[in-house]
Amino acid sequence: MYMGANDGFIEFSPDTIYSQQNKASLSITNLLVSNKLIKVGVSYDKNVILKESLFDQKAIDLNFNQNTFTLEFSAFLFEKSANIGYAHRLKEYNNEWQQNDGSNNKATFTNVSPGSYTFEVRTIEGNGKLSKNIATLNIKIKAPWYQSIGALLVYFVIVAFILYQFWRLFRYRQLLRFERMERKKMLELIKMKTDFFVNVSHEFKTPLSLIIGHVSQLVVDEPETAEKKKLQSIQKNAQKIHLLISQMLDFSNDKSTIQLMPSETSLVDFVKEIFDQFEKEFATNNINAEFISDNISYPFLIDRVKMESVFTNLLSNALKFVTPQGTIRVAINKVEESDSTISVLIKVEDNGFGISEEDLPKVFDRYFKSSDSKHLNKEGSGIGLSLVKSIIDEHGGSVSIQSKKDIGTTVFIRLSTKKIQRFIKTKNESAIDLFNVSKLLNLAEKPTILLIEDNSDIREFIVETLSLNYNFLTAEDGKKGLEIASKYPLDLIITDITMPGINGLEVCRILKDNMHTAFIPIIVLTAKADTLTEMNAFLEQADAFIPKPFDINYLSGRITQLILKKKGNEDKIREKDITTPREEVLPSPDEKFLKEITSLIEECLQNVDLNVTTLNQKSGLGDKHIYRKIKQLTGMTVVEYIRNIRLKKAAMFLKQDKLSISEVLYLVGFSTPSYFTKCFKEEYGMTPKEFVLKNKTQNNGQSEI
Repeated sequence: MYMGANDGFIEFSPDTIYSQQNKASLSITNLLVSNKLIKVGVSYDKNVILKESLFDQKAIDLNFNQNTFTLEFSAFLFEKSANIGYAHRLKEYNNEWQQNDGSNNKATFTNVSPGSYTFEVRTIEGNGKLSKNIATLNIKIKAPWYQSIGALLVYFVIVAFILYQFWRLFRYRQLLRFERMERKKMLELIKMKTDFFVNVSHEFKTPLSLIIGHVSQLVVDEPETAEKKKLQSIQKNAQKIHLLISQMLDFSNDKSTIQLMPSETSLVDFVKEIFDQFEKEFATNNINAEFISDNISYPFLIDRVKMESVFTNLLSNALKFVTPQGTIRVAINKVEESDSTISVLIKVEDNGFGISEEDLPKVFDRYFKSSDSKHLNKEGSGIGLSLVKSIIDEHGGSVSIQSKKDIGTTVFIRLSTKKIQRFIKTKNESAIDLFNVSKLLNLAEKPTILLIEDNSDIREFIVETLSLNYNFLTAEDGKKGLEIASKYPLDLIITDITMPGINGLEVCRILKDNMHTAFIPIIVLTAKADTLTEMNAFLEQADAFIPKPFDINYLSGRITQLILKKKGNEDKIREKDITTPREEVLPSPDEKFLKEITSLIEECLQNVDLNVTTLNQKSGLGDKHIYRKIKQLTGMTVVEYIRNIRLKKAAMFLKQDKLSISEVLYLVGFSTPSYFTKCFKEEYGMTPKEFVLKNKTQNNGQSEI
């Protein structure tokens, strides 16, 4: 084809024009974010999205909140004859091609997740084929700060920390549960050991009672000789064992510490006495022993048993570590004195092997054993010095130690006391000859004592020792003791607590509840010497409580005291009965009225129809007068008062156990058994049958006595 022009002509071929349409130019022209057109160089939410035209910029970065956007594109074909369409996709978001007709040159994406995407667009030619010409734009949507790598690392650390804490908590609970189980097992084991220890200690008391009892008698009978000193030493040490056993049993009764039992003591004489006990050991080992003391006249309040343990431990240690022909010195000196108090310093000194400097601070630790003592084959239990410190601390004193290797050791004990001549004031009382109670009371016969004791040795010892002044009846258990008490007149009863069958406390209760034996004094003699047992004994009305081991002289004294008290009470009662005229009670008019009405009710008790009219006819009084007086005096109506008398009479008949329940209910004027049972239960809290059974049980218990 040829076309004329101003400067010439134009020549072209139609085929050439068609091929040029197939090579249309395709570009992304605009970007809209949230329907807002994005311009070059403008900041949106602190983000410059387009730094240059989309024709030149091939990648954009969007914030996490800019994830809804629209892309416009064009092939720049404006002829109406151009039959063209578009296909687009957002790779990694939707990989399928989406087709638009030529009039729709936009692609919109909403709420696109953070990440990297590639937008691709291409034209669709008239024959429906996709062109190879593709316009692309790389799009990166940034993640929010809480989804960034740093945040994820923080999350990971937090989760790991929480999991670790849960694991630690779980492990801690497991360990705690394990420790509790171990502690429970340990406490059970300790309780088993303590129970065994207490039981064994308790068993010590019976043979110890015999030892102390026999030795006490021998000491009294023995003249002043060397043999008597030996017996006195045996007696003293047996009593010491008794005190230690008592303290151990007290400690087992849930007490955190053994309580002090202070007594007024001359400290110098006390320490010298303990020092003299080691005289033979000093002589055997060629030890130069020396005791030095200032003149200290004021007494100290100390627990003699515990303090003896202190000085025995210190002298034993000194004797253990001193060399043959060495020196042991005990000195008691005044160190401080005021107007009201005085302090003394007791030194126990030896020139033995000594203690090393590194071991010296640990010597008062429980179970600590010096390495030097192991090398010297003189190893101990590691308890002695710890016990010394605890006892001195309990007495309000202080203890310290100085020692040098191969030179010797000195232990310093400081104690204080008030400047008082006596802490405990005593009264001068005339002594009573405890073994002549028969002469004292001018009795023709010796008092009779029932001894209930399951241990034959204790029974024989008490009977043998006291039979000169008392007649004894013996029983080896509570049941036989109660049988004897019901048959023979007794002046006193001695009973143990722990016995087969009926124990001593039950014996006390049964005897005191019985009218015939209630006034007989009872001495509880037992190895269970704890406070709770003593309290229970007195609650059961025991007159005296003596723990084993006991002093036979003390037991005899208590027997004398109680028999004297019983004899005095009997004399007073007898004198009062003789000298006091019998009191006559004059009834008031109201009492006389109530007595007459009650007699009338009892006369007509079998009458089922007994009521106020019947009483009116029998007494001659008006209905209103009877009703008003009974209500005033008893608080009950006439019907209630009649029923009350019926029930009381029924209870009397049932106690006699001679009539059946059916016979009783008709005898007292009840017409039906059900109504009788209901009324009886309301009054006495039990049915007639239960009342009869209870009464039988009580009668059987009293008949055993």
